[in-house]
Amino acid sequence: MVRGLRFMAAHPWGVLALALLLSALTLPSVYDFRTGQARVTFDPSSDQLLARGDEAGASYDLARRLFGSDEPLIVGLLSADAFSSESLTSLLRISQRVRALPGVHHVSSLATIPIPRADPDGIRIAPLLGRVPDGEAGRAALRREALSNPLLAGRVVSRDGRLAAVIVTFDELPDRELLARGLDRVIADIARSEARGVEVQVTGTPRLKRASTEVTGAALRARLPLAIVLVFAALTFAFKTARGMLLPLVTVVLAQLWTFALMGALGRPLTSATLALPLVLAVLSLVYPVHVIAAYYDEIRETPERRPADSMVRALRRVGLPMLLAALTTAVSLLAAVVTPVSALREFAVLGLAGILVAFAASVTVTPAMLLAFGRPTGFGRGQAPLPPDRFSRFAAATARFVLRRRRPLIAAFTLLFLVSGAAAVRVRSSTDLPHAFPPGDPFRVDFDALNRRLDGVTSLDVVVEGDAPDSLTSPANLAELERLERWLETRQEIGEVTSLVDWLKLLRRAADDGAPDALALPANAGFAGELLGLGRGDEQDALVDAARQRANLVVHTRAVSTAEIRELAARIEKRLAELPPTLHGTVTGQAIAFQRLADALVSAQLHSLVLALGVAYAVLSLLFLSPWAGLRALFPSAVTLAFCFGFLGAADAPLSLATSIVPPIALGVALNGTIHYFTRFSAEARRLADEEVAAVRSLVGAGRPVTFATHALCVGFAVLATSGLGELRWLGVTATSALGVAWLCAFVLAPALCAELHVVTLWDTLSLDLGQAPQRSIPLLRDLTTAQCRIVAQHGTQRRAPAGQPLLRSGDEGREMFLVIDGALEASIETQAGRQVLNRFTRGDLVGEVGYYTRKHSAELEIVEPARLLRLTERGLARLERRAPHISAVLYRNLARILAARVAETTARIR
Repeated sequence: MVRGLRFMAAHPWGVLALALLLSALTLPSVYDFRTGQARVTFDPSSDQLLARGDEAGASYDLARRLFGSDEPLIVGLLSADAFSSESLTSLLRISQRVRALPGVHHVSSLATIPIPRADPDGIRIAPLLGRVPDGEAGRAALRREALSNPLLAGRVVSRDGRLAAVIVTFDELPDRELLARGLDRVIADIARSEARGVEVQVTGTPRLKRASTEVTGAALRARLPLAIVLVFAALTFAFKTARGMLLPLVTVVLAQLWTFALMGALGRPLTSATLALPLVLAVLSLVYPVHVIAAYYDEIRETPERRPADSMVRALRRVGLPMLLAALTTAVSLLAAVVTPVSALREFAVLGLAGILVAFAASVTVTPAMLLAFGRPTGFGRGQAPLPPDRFSRFAAATARFVLRRRRPLIAAFTLLFLVSGAAAVRVRSSTDLPHAFPPGDPFRVDFDALNRRLDGVTSLDVVVEGDAPDSLTSPANLAELERLERWLETRQEIGEVTSLVDWLKLLRRAADDGAPDALALPANAGFAGELLGLGRGDEQDALVDAARQRANLVVHTRAVSTAEIRELAARIEKRLAELPPTLHGTVTGQAIAFQRLADALVSAQLHSLVLALGVAYAVLSLLFLSPWAGLRALFPSAVTLAFCFGFLGAADAPLSLATSIVPPIALGVALNGTIHYFTRFSAEARRLADEEVAAVRSLVGAGRPVTFATHALCVGFAVLATSGLGELRWLGVTATSALGVAWLCAFVLAPALCAELHVVTLWDTLSLDLGQAPQRSIPLLRDLTTAQCRIVAQHGTQRRAPAGQPLLRSGDEGREMFLVIDGALEASIETQAGRQVLNRFTRGDLVGEVGYYTRKHSAELEIVEPARLLRLTERGLARLERRAPHISAVLYRNLARILAARVAETTARIR
């Protein structure tokens, strides 16, 4: 690996040329140069957001095929009297013009809904409003008949008689095509042009979808550029070089380019779920190059005389492994969403994985190459002396010393934060509440709330009841059961009105009985019911019963809006459906239910991915640090960060939506990144310096700089989004800013507190440790151990290189350590009257200072006579080894006893 790093550092321009070539090859997948169009488009439809392949998804698809679309556009005409001549004329004209539009399946209004009525020639099925009545009496009669009709009152005319509605149902078109045609705008323009003396209000799923896309896009266009500028300006200010801004930007662009190229090659558009992907990648891919830049600047700041290429190799060796581990752990957290039935979330996971890996690869190749190609940055001297500590170094050093003095109270404080956040997290609510994503006072929200309040509810659910055979729903027993179910539904407080086959048959029977008021009852036998249904075939009847008369649809209109309200209502309806007789079974479905299940799938995928991420992170950290306890400590900052994310949402009563769901993975990635970097840096510094306090200071200065610069820059950017009036975007900004702030505190304060008094041993250090060939055979102290176990022992000591001629121990010194000779030679001597007398010579495998270690005082001089590599063993290090690896420790102490016994025997033989 080192050879590859050196080759890359020696040929920066070649690396940049290769990266440029590979990036150029991806451009045709992003942009079609023949047509001049982008290959990656935006699909605002909700089709991919709904779960497919499960029972609930199948029920929803079947209901749409049988009974038509449940995503109407509602045009409300509000006036002092909806039955005035002027209002009725407006309603007639609007209904006629909208009905003629291509793409409109049918229109429901007083002027279009066919109502069965008695006629001298039999039953006449026609709209109540064929033409505007001439006099007051005619309009009053129309009012009475409309407000008493169960198919009209509360649905197409408000019960107070002030609002008439035109409900437009579209052909079965993909959302993308429907929104591209802009039919909601066309219909709204028609309504306003034909309205005379009435106020026009328009709502419905098609309008809200398009409005949400446009309002979100406008909010992002207004704030995202400023957020990006502020992020990179903060990096420029932090590093005090333009490269601090330019190089992270290059990595972000490369990650976006390759991800979009993959989307273009697969033919996948951006959707409402994957729309957040560029933002997630921008955040996560920003962190990696900042680590490389900071590590390189630290190297040339500390050793300005070293060649830049050598400094870069040392920097990459320091940060490469922690960056890789953080990237892989973050990628695993995204991959957990692959198991969700929502295809858009699966795409988000796969594309996010690809983008993160590209960002990592660019950070360890393109970023170093550009740093070396640009030459030494100004402000970094070329002299022999290191530069004095800068402001951040002094701040980090002071923080490290404070943390070491107050580590226990700090750990207790973060533990309390974890517990409080966990308690608040139980209040988190998922939401796909589209209408109330708009800020109060927004015209789209005002229209929705007004129509939802005046009618019996804008949101509709489909309660589909299926019989056991064709024509089973014409039997009196089953019809009576449907009637009881409808009455039960209408008694629910959150349900405004229910329209069903029962209402339609009652109207048909009354018409067949010459319109007698007391004839509003169900047919007495199945044959009569079948005859009546044969007379009334049309759009209204088709929306209530299928052609086989085996499945009926009870259309439930509700004023419930939030995901939680829909979930509770659906649960109560399903419980009631379970009480149907064995010949009938029912299910509740509809787009509101589908979106409620999307919210549940979102929460489930989020929890699965984060639990998996924490599990993988714990396994990786335990393996990396060769200790489950060290792995648990290293995981705790990430756990605190995640708990705070959900606790903040719960305490603030903020929704976990498609927008805010990206915050936990981002915060987890930042927290894991900072923790892994600090722990691995602390391990290396503690081993090198043999002083854990100094190591803690140097580690926080080195590892804390990139974490601080990147996190604070991102906080500035998200704070800009927090100023948006759009609910989801505002909560995204507020939650992300808060969570990233806590992630920084965990990495900058909690990680050093947890690392104190913890002897961190990394797997990488253990595998790369050189003890020479077959240490268990050439070193008596390590006898009967495996090579891996020998390295674990060595990691609990400190390696030291000593030049020839340097004294190691002096007679009379306090004995607190002993040394194992890995390479080189030492001599033990004492001063006698005849002068200095050499007692023994020690070479590879010998143990020195062990007597003084146990007697607490050294009795001879030890001097390095050939350049030596030594392993320093202390009481604290051996105690840690005993706790973590008792079997290895037992073998080590047995070997130590053998060595001491041999020394005693040797000394006795000399005396004799």
